Amino acid sequence: MLKPIITTYGENAFLLKWPSVIDAKMHDEILTWEAIIASSFQNKLYDIVITYTEIAVYFKSNITLDVFSNTILSIDLQNELSIRQKPTTWLIPVCYDQELGWDIEIVAKHNNIATDQVSNLHTAQPYRVYFTGFLPGFLYLGGLPKHLTTPRKETPRLKIPKGAVAIAGSQTGIYPQDSPGGWQIIGQTPIEMFNLSKASPSRFAPGDYIQFQSISKDMFEGISAEIEAGMYHITKSVHK
Repeated sequence: MLKPIITTYGENAFLLKWPSVIDAKMHDEILTWEAIIASSFQNKLYDIVITYTEIAVYFKSNITLDVFSNTILSIDLQNELSIRQKPTTWLIPVCYDQELGWDIEIVAKHNNIATDQVSNLHTAQPYRVYFTGFLPGFLYLGGLPKHLTTPRKETPRLKIPKGAVAIAGSQTGIYPQDSPGGWQIIGQTPIEMFNLSKASPSRFAPGDYIQFQSISKDMFEGISAEIEAGMYHITKSVHK
């Protein structure tokens, strides 16, 4: 169990840093540190931002590095880890039809596999949500099979549709809104990933898991209609 290196990070801010690896166990520890910081300082905080291996902590007013470090490092992390709740696994339906998976053939060709193997591999296991970034509600997911690793496009598209499921390098993700982007599009989901009109704009939290499920074009259109009518309920379960 590694303790972070803690340094100042500009005015009234600190950076906690761990080794630069993508690891689920270490991520559990990082999420626990985040909860400890939030609990220890509460209304003194302006914001907390996490990535794969870092936490940036922003305070509303001045606090010394010694006070910050001594407060959180004195807490028994092992005990805090033992009471963490089980994460949620969310089932996300995806249509991998080439009409929606614009770059699925590029991914298949780059990895020397059949086109239908892209969807088979992409749905083979759940992906951990490590953090949100790039766009509000854009989930950075870990666990992409090595046979799907594909470089991002040399020239980004000016518009990628909301719900596009994509690959860039060893990462996969879902575009939560229409935007420019350079990731390789392998399919689309009708599920709404982010909605500012709701009290909680995103259902998904770091530490949760996303399990993709392959669906047909007809099922995609059917689920889209159910969502529009307010009749669709996303499937979720406690992660095992």
